[in-house]
Amino acid sequence: MLTRTDRRVAREFRRLDVFIEVENVTAELRRRISEIAWEVGFDADRVISTVVTTREQLEHGAMGANPLILNIEREGIHP
Repeated sequence: MLTRTDRRVAREFRRLDVFIEVENVTAELRRRISEIAWEVGFDADRVISTVVTTREQLEHGAMGANPLILNIEREGIHP
């Protein structure tokens, strides 16, 4: 029998957050990246969430304060 913790851990392993830094970002590029992530995730039975941003947005915009970005930097992965 699975416990509540077992179910939570199983859900976490089915989810993947992907950070993507690009030179220029457009709505079309975000849409295409999201479609690709959905297709790959569907095939792999995973939910893939994407965060697409530019260096400018990281350094001078609200994106730099995003908890995911802060966690990436804290873990030693510097965009």
